[in-house]
Amino acid sequence: MPAPMKVYLVDDDKLILETLTRIFQTNGFSVLSFSDTRTFLHHDIDTDHACVVLDLNMPYHSGLDILATLKHSYPGFPVLIYSGKADVISAVRAMEDGAVTLIQKPAPAELLLSKVKTAIEQRKSVMLDMAKARHAKNLMSQLTERENAVALQVAEGYSASEIAEQLHISNRTVEAHKSNIFSKLNVHSVAGLTRIVLQSER
Repeated sequence: MPAPMKVYLVDDDKLILETLTRIFQTNGFSVLSFSDTRTFLHHDIDTDHACVVLDLNMPYHSGLDILATLKHSYPGFPVLIYSGKADVISAVRAMEDGAVTLIQKPAPAELLLSKVKTAIEQRKSVMLDMAKARHAKNLMSQLTERENAVALQVAEGYSASEIAEQLHISNRTVEAHKSNIFSKLNVHSVAGLTRIVLQSER
């Protein structure tokens, strides 16, 4: 059974925290709420299947300060700004600093839930793509320089004879390289090889 989505709520208004906590818990989220920004910044954050819903105007640290800290410590971790007093300058800066979106207080529960779920799912997709890219790069690193050159040309759709001509080698040598490449990458088709090459280039 997959772990529940998690949301970190950071707002100095305890009534808002209580309301948001109830909304998210009712919809199956694991919730951690913080009315003190200092406590939040010292908390060990689990970014897996999670995001932050963050107010902008708070004592000790502004939402923008926290956003900058999260951006540095947890690159790509989704942060949604939920504020009733966001001026244009702050809103623009928040988006430039990586906030997923800015929602004006008060907002319908359905909107908050939708935005948070979307942010978490998009993050999950990005992390999956990054993992695939790392795996593909590791596989490609096993190839020799000549095997890598052949793999790239195979992925681009060149035939064995065309590759042989471009690399000044025989067709038999090209086929031998292809066999080694398929074995090292654990693929059984040109389509499988092409997929790994494309993933490694991300």
